[in-house]
Amino acid sequence: SDLDGVYTFADSAATTFESASFGGPVVLPGVYRPDGELSVFNGQSFEGTWTLSVRDTANIDVGWLRSFTLATTTTTTTECDACPPCAADYNLDGGIDSGDIESFFTAWEGSEPCADVNADGGIDFGDISDFYAAWELGGC
Repeated sequence: SDLDGVYTFADSAATTFESASFGGPVVLPGVYRPDGELSVFNGQSFEGTWTLSVRDTANIDVGWLRSFTLATTTTTTTECDACPPCAADYNLDGGIDSGDIESFFTAWEGSEPCADVNADGGIDFGDISDFYAAWELGGC
């Protein structure tokens, strides 16, 4: 499958990339918890050599990695600085589709800070209503 999209890793995410692929060959773009905490890099320079390791463990086909980009963000306030600026594109892949619904509900069920779509300080059914309102409009 073409896994083109934005895959974001955040310490506060409820789902790991590996667990998202359990039971199926496709992992949708979204926000995932890394194997180790990224906060260990807080305050350190991003300059230097980075290595991406990829394994294609499927026995029936061949996979290719054609390109990747490493983008870093720095935050100085809260965890929600990494939240989607538009709730409708919750998985940050640039499109409004069912992947956003799946990403939102994973975050909502895990009480992740970014699931507070209506910014009332709690994770509740009001966030679901506000998420769907933005999603049905196709944007914010």
